[in-house]
Amino acid sequence: SQSDSLLSQYGGIASMAGINIPSEGGFNSIDYAVAILESRNFTENLKSKIPNFSEIVFASNGFNPLTKEIYYDEDIYDNVKKKWVRKVQPPKSSEPSILELNKIFKRDILSYYIDQETGYITISIELVSPNAAYEFLTVIINEVNEISRSNDLIENEKNLLFLADQLNSTSKIPVQDSVNKLIDLELKKKMMANVKKDYLLKIIDPPFVPEEKSRPSRALICILGFILGIFISITFIFLNIILKRIRES
Repeated sequence: SQSDSLLSQYGGIASMAGINIPSEGGFNSIDYAVAILESRNFTENLKSKIPNFSEIVFASNGFNPLTKEIYYDEDIYDNVKKKWVRKVQPPKSSEPSILELNKIFKRDILSYYIDQETGYITISIELVSPNAAYEFLTVIINEVNEISRSNDLIENEKNLLFLADQLNSTSKIPVQDSVNKLIDLELKKKMMANVKKDYLLKIIDPPFVPEEKSRPSRALICILGFILGIFISITFIFLNIILKRIRES
């Protein structure tokens, strides 16, 4: 990325100034994005950003494509009373915790694929509602970019304060020149963080509402139903033959 090339360009200057900054290979933006996606804090952010996040993640079990209505498991969530009704033992409560939501979100809803050759990441969301899946994915991409942008700006401000202190504490011209160049680097990084919309995740193929179910597969259901039907029929025939022979004997 552009920031990585800047770090590489000024790495030697930082060493001259006695300042350590990560090398180009020391930071993997894809690993960073995945770490954000799977964190409990990120799940909590999504809960605050997406209406009915907990209910959709934990209790949804059906969807009406005509009315766009999401159905919920009545043993878990009462959609009429807008109340959690699942029966659990303490210390758990009827409403699922962030830990529970994060576990289900990572296991059943979020999936991603990283192309090792290109470094591209494909993020997918699987829900009973295609519209909810589209909303989730849109918010997820925006949140990953905003969290990484916010973290980098905070780090950037710390670096600028440190460099300003270093500049004021030395009278050596070569060191001052090196620190000034590092300050210039940090200002460029700050500018990129403020102006780039797709900060960490640059969208190549934007989220879309799927037209077909990802699962269950109707073809697979038909095949399994056909095989099961044959098995039951053969079993029934054999049982009839055995019972008939028992009666005759």
